[in-house]
Amino acid sequence: MKTPTYLFSADAPKGKIFDAAVEDMDALAKDGWVDNPAKIGKPVEKAPEKKAQAAKSEDESLGERDLLAIFNAEPTRLTKPELVELGKANGAKMLMVNWKEDTLIKKVREAIDGNN
Repeated sequence: MKTPTYLFSADAPKGKIFDAAVEDMDALAKDGWVDNPAKIGKPVEKAPEKKAQAAKSEDESLGERDLLAIFNAEPTRLTKPELVELGKANGAKMLMVNWKEDTLIKKVREAIDGNN
């Protein structure tokens, strides 16, 4: 399944949207594309392979970096509380867990892109 994903590279530090399947993401990573401009030129980390819920135990929470990686790969994998946490960590001032998932994803993307 193809998912629109925003990636960055040394040649495109402001980013570019790719409509790529998960399998294509490894090839993009090998070509230097990363999910955060701060990672440009740093060693490539493997993207999360399992859902966020499977990646953590009940008493652990994911860090902002992990949430961002999952969000960039497939935002619908995050729970509403995780979307709110990620949005607030990226400067979104008002996000509510009771909002629709699509609205939260849009607002979090705007916060990450600096358009909030």
